[in-house]
Amino acid sequence: MLLLPLYLAHLGATRTAIGAVMASAALAGLLVRPAVGALLDRWGRRPVIALGSGLQAIGMIGTYFITAPDWRAYTARALFG
Repeated sequence: MLLLPLYLAHLGATRTAIGAVMASAALAGLLVRPAVGALLDRWGRRPVIALGSGLQAIGMIGTYFITAPDWRAYTARALFG
């Protein structure tokens, strides 16, 4: 995700929109933390790490489908976070 801001700028996104897209990963991570803690207690480490890795992979694959600075960018970045 290092070059995502440059790609979004190439697509015509403003600096504010780029910042919002990049911040969506931190926001998603913060909001999901209580649920992850509960899942860790219920399922254990391995399944939760596997689920998180799968969601991160889906987020990385989702960057392929970003053609404009719209909801797809936010969704891919939030899944990555």
